Amino acid sequence: MSNYASTIASLKYLTVQINRHGSLAVVLLGTVGNLLNLLVFGDRSFHLNPCTTYLKWSSSISIIFIWSGLLTRILDGYGIGWPNQNPPLCKIRLFILMVCWSMSTWAFAGAMMDRYLCSNPLVIHRMKSTVRTARRFLIFFFILSIALFVQIFYCYEASVPNVPVACYTQTLACQMYNDWTNILYNILIPSIFMTIFSALTISNLRQRTVHPIQTNTQTQPTLRKIDRNLRKILFVQIAFLLVLSLPVGIQRFYANVTSDTVKKYTFVKTPANITASRMLQLFILSAIFLTGNCVLLTKVGNARLNGFTLMSLSNTTQEQCICEMLRLDYVSSLNYFSKNRTCLLVLLPPGVSTSVIVDINSSLFYTNQSNIGRWTTLANMTVGRCSHTTSALSNSSVLAAGGRDSNYAALLSAEIYNPVTGTWIVTGNMSIARFRHTATVLANGQVLVIGGYGNATLSSSEIYDPSTGRWAVVGNMSIARMYHTASLLLNTKVLVVGGQSESIVANNNAQIFDPSTGAWSATGSLNTGRCCHTASVLTNGKILVTGGRNGVDNLRSAELYDPLLQLWSVTGSMNFARSFHTASVLINGSVLVAGGYNDTNTFTNSAELYNPATGTWATVGAMSTARSYHTASVLTNGNVLLAGGYNNISINSAELYIASSGNWTTVESMKFRRFLHAASVLSDGKLLVTGGHNNGCQNSVEQYY
Repeated sequence: MSNYASTIASLKYLTVQINRHGSLAVVLLGTVGNLLNLLVFGDRSFHLNPCTTYLKWSSSISIIFIWSGLLTRILDGYGIGWPNQNPPLCKIRLFILMVCWSMSTWAFAGAMMDRYLCSNPLVIHRMKSTVRTARRFLIFFFILSIALFVQIFYCYEASVPNVPVACYTQTLACQMYNDWTNILYNILIPSIFMTIFSALTISNLRQRTVHPIQTNTQTQPTLRKIDRNLRKILFVQIAFLLVLSLPVGIQRFYANVTSDTVKKYTFVKTPANITASRMLQLFILSAIFLTGNCVLLTKVGNARLNGFTLMSLSNTTQEQCICEMLRLDYVSSLNYFSKNRTCLLVLLPPGVSTSVIVDINSSLFYTNQSNIGRWTTLANMTVGRCSHTTSALSNSSVLAAGGRDSNYAALLSAEIYNPVTGTWIVTGNMSIARFRHTATVLANGQVLVIGGYGNATLSSSEIYDPSTGRWAVVGNMSIARMYHTASLLLNTKVLVVGGQSESIVANNNAQIFDPSTGAWSATGSLNTGRCCHTASVLTNGKILVTGGRNGVDNLRSAELYDPLLQLWSVTGSMNFARSFHTASVLINGSVLVAGGYNDTNTFTNSAELYNPATGTWATVGAMSTARSYHTASVLTNGNVLLAGGYNNISINSAELYIASSGNWTTVESMKFRRFLHAASVLSDGKLLVTGGHNNGCQNSVEQYY
């Protein structure tokens, strides 16, 4: 007996310590976690999602569940028992606890049922998966839970002697009713319910008619693997529910069937005791369910995704298609055609290229976790580089030239990326080490490097010949410059504009380089001296220069250069002053400028479009992240990808501007934070990003596709 007594004493001591410390941690983490869930679910894109309705109820109820169940445990750990000794408070707390326990379980069960409805091959069943159905389901079980547990106000009493906790049932009949209600209504029936609907969901997926656009034998093993993974996910969800709930049920069942047997030592599990295990169950199930089902959703109007179409659904609402996509864990994208009420669920197997194209009849929906755009790391450069240049050559390789290292030492070296082998190879060194220079691919495939900074601001220029891997020095500019721009004109000459030197903070000088002679010549001067600006070649051959700094302020002004007249003219000013921003010429000829420093020298997330026909600017949606020193690349599908940058810290986020809709959408972040990096679009449409600064100049490389 002494061993039993010693064991029980040890368990009691352990319980006190758990009550004091473990319960408090669960309360804090559980409350914060569920509040974050509610914040995410409050997004407008979730309003029509039945899954969100179930999980918003679950998160809200879970917060009440945590505090009603664990607050008394924390107080018990410090010897404070008044909540269980006050009759009204005792009954109200237990009633709230039991109803919340029931509702959290049945909310998960309802979500499982919604999976079955969404995956059903019959449209009439899929149409039942609506927010209205979810609300009715939850309201029904809310009323039923109240009806089942309202007896607590009669059965339970405070300060009951000789029981595990002071707030306890008054009679054996009340105790048996509550135990059997918990066993059946809170544990056994929901477990069976979810098991049945999980099995039916898998059966639905196997019976669904699949209409592939093309036959791809490589995707068949992928689909079979996905099907196995789906079964595993569903099995794990049910297994967690059973493993974490059945011990409580077994204990209650044993206590009831042996209620007439005298037991000298019995560890009684009360509703308050089970709270911690229930919260662990809710935490695990919430994590699994949220990971597999509820994700941020992005819509792109007038667009369609090219990919492997897994299935097509006819006579279906937009809401049903979205629900279908969210329930099929391996599907992350769909094209919806409102005109004929059909949608295509798009599968994106690894290694299969995809693109977003303009389609006025379609709307593209995809999850932010989808692989519409993915970043993958590639082989590192031979050295770390910041403020360097990369140039896509005609042979599909990429030239990285110059830059600086982490000690601000300018680099002579250059290297070539081979996309076939995925490796970097050192090529010939430049004649002068430089960074903050420009690199322009000429019409003959050679690369012209201009200016920059070495030990001082440079006026020199040199040309790289890919056929020999060597550099050749050409004529010097009339003035040294960095933070300038260089643009390839339609006549194959190169226009260099503005910049900064030791003697001139922002010059208005412009010069023309003629590749046929290797010489520089003067041309018309800017109306406003500037550095840190952008220059874009318009479809009419003119050059648009925007923003920058005049040495004191950031600029709103913009100017146009006419190569035929060799003169500059003022055009409409931007709505926002900016420097260290980006400018991208879209397929329709307009120019998108984004980010940079604004007129108060703070980072901006604003963006605007220039219309060459009218010479005016119009603001577009703001980016989600303010940034400067970023890159902007026009992809082969016409959209613009902004990557990295700086806003008091290095940034690894990326955003995509959808040209057809004028909206921004967040895509997968880069693997590494970086600014002062370089980006080049490869011949196969992939985007190569190299180097940049993050606690030093890095040699990392990654690509977006």
